[in-house]
Amino acid sequence: MVYEKEQELKDHYNKYPRGGTTIANPQALRSIFDMAEINISPHSNVLDLGCASGVMSDIIRREYDVNVTGVDSAFSRILIGREERPNIEYIEQDIHKFVRTTKRNVFNL
Repeated sequence: MVYEKEQELKDHYNKYPRGGTTIANPQALRSIFDMAEINISPHSNVLDLGCASGVMSDIIRREYDVNVTGVDSAFSRILIGREERPNIEYIEQDIHKFVRTTKRNVFNL
């Protein structure tokens, strides 16, 4: 069952299928991670909740040499991401439901 607000949100995001990110610059992303004391080890697994088409996921993948799994509910954006950024694994699901229902340890995908 899809709730009304959830459907409204999906409809909104599906209007802009290519999505994007405000952090498209790898150097800016590294600075933000440094300020937030986020340390990403090479070859680790990263989970990007609300990944859209995976623009930032792909920057993280390349800059840190990691595996990235993106979760988003906007199927149209995931389709674009799978086509344009095939090195990202995508899961189509509302991120709140994903976090509540996932059985796996999100730190060891």
